Amino acid sequence: KWSLWASGSEFLNDPSEPSYAIGVLQDALLKTLDNYKEALPRSWLNDIYKDYIEHEYEQNGPHAYVSCFSEKGDSLSQWRAYGTHCAGYDIGFSGTALRKWAWRPRDGRYLMKVSYRRDQQDSEAIGAFTRVVEAARKISLPLTPAHQGEVVKTLVRSSIYVEFRWMQAKFKHPAFEEEQEWRVVQFMYPWTKKKSFRTASDRI
Repeated sequence: KWSLWASGSEFLNDPSEPSYAIGVLQDALLKTLDNYKEALPRSWLNDIYKDYIEHEYEQNGPHAYVSCFSEKGDSLSQWRAYGTHCAGYDIGFSGTALRKWAWRPRDGRYLMKVSYRRDQQDSEAIGAFTRVVEAARKISLPLTPAHQGEVVKTLVRSSIYVEFRWMQAKFKHPAFEEEQEWRVVQFMYPWTKKKSFRTASDRI
């Protein structure tokens, strides 16, 4: 039995990575809601962000922990950035074996290919948010008008939150495209007991 150590996604080498992904997702959500002005109140946007940033994520998670890999077996930029003055090791993994081990949706663990191109990120995010809104609208049609608003709002808010967490873990700035990164992403809730921490360079 083997295991991998993972880093908290908010504390990776590039501190701007989380904010970059959130910016892309916020823009995509704005564009999506613009297409549904008649169906969704614009005020919902503030509620979605407030729940995501101030409450749902900070209080309930799930938080993402990632182990990072590269398609490139020997890249000078990787040695410079992560090789401790080029004195580290280059360890290869079987893609088939890694995929088989990493893909555990029931345990909140996935293998993801990092997305770098902004046009692809926009397309994926808008597509995901559009599917959420369309599904919520279809569900709300049989409901009475008095219940439609709250039901649709709850569905949209919770489903968009899930999409946010998923895509935030895999969206990265185009400047890093040379890395050709894949990630094993483990989503964990704050109350999960199966956590271990270790120090590196005087940090946890």
